[in-house]
Amino acid sequence: MAVLRRSIGPLVLAVGATLLGSGAKVGAQEAANPGQPGATPVAGLEEVVVTAQRRTEDLQRAAVAVTALSGADIAERGVTQLADLTQLVPAVEIDAGAGPYSGVSLRGVATTAVNSFADPAIAVNLDGIYLPRPTSPQGLFYDLERIEVLKGPQGTLYGRNATGGAINIVTRAPRLGELSAEGTIDVGNYGQIEGTGQVNVPLGDAVALRGAFQIISRDGYFSDGTSDEQRQSGRITLLVKPDSDLTFTLHTDYTHLGGKGTGATAYCLDGLPAAAGGPS
Repeated sequence: MAVLRRSIGPLVLAVGATLLGSGAKVGAQEAANPGQPGATPVAGLEEVVVTAQRRTEDLQRAAVAVTALSGADIAERGVTQLADLTQLVPAVEIDAGAGPYSGVSLRGVATTAVNSFADPAIAVNLDGIYLPRPTSPQGLFYDLERIEVLKGPQGTLYGRNATGGAINIVTRAPRLGELSAEGTIDVGNYGQIEGTGQVNVPLGDAVALRGAFQIISRDGYFSDGTSDEQRQSGRITLLVKPDSDLTFTLHTDYTHLGGKGTGATAYCLDGLPAAAGGPS
C-alpha cells in the first residue's frame, strides 16, 4: 500500500496539469473565434490602407519602412506646413529656410542646397504627382486623406530624387452621391486666425466635385514682424467614374504665400547678441 500511495501523487498531478492545459486551449480557441456564442471579443489593430508601393495594401503588410498619418491626426495636431511633420514622424528633420523653401532630411540624408533650382534628395508627391521644387509643398496641408513618409532609398518607385525617401500627400477625393460640407475656425495668440472648409457636391451618378480652402493669418514672432504666416490656398477636384474599372480625376490647386518671411537672431561665439557691441 505504501508503494501505491507514492505512485498516486504524481498521477494526480499529471491529470491536473492535463486538465489545466485543456482549459487553456479552450480559452485560446474562444478568444481566436469571437464570433462563437459566449466568446470574449478581442481588440485588434486598426487597418490602415496605404499606397506607398504604388498599390493599395495594409500598412502592416507593406514591405517598406513607412509612417502613415491620417487626415484626422493631421487636423487635430495642427499641421499646416511641411516643417510641422518634424514633431510627428521619427527620423525626419525639416528646416524652414529662407522664404518659402524647406530643407527635408530623412535618416540623415538631405539636400544642402535649398533654393528654387536645387534637386531635392527627398521626393514629395501630391496624389502621385512629383513636386520638383522646394516651394511646391507649401499650402497643401488641408482636407487630406493621409500622409505617408517612406524612409530609405526609394529610387525604384519614385525616381532619382528619392535618395533618402519620399513623402506622399494624399488629398480627399470627391465622393459619389454625397452632399456634404464642413468648416473650422481656429484662433490663437500673435493674432492667429486659421479657417478651413470643404464641400462635396454630386453632379450625377458618376460625377462628383469637391472644393476646399485654407486661410492662415498670424503675426510674426520677432520684434521686426518676421516669422509671420500669411497664406491663402484653394483646391478643386473633379471625379468622373463612368465604369467600375475606369476613373478620371481633374485636380487643380492654388496657393498664395505672403508675409515677411523667416526671421533670425544673430549671436556671437561668446553668447552675447551681435547688436550688444560684442566682437563680430
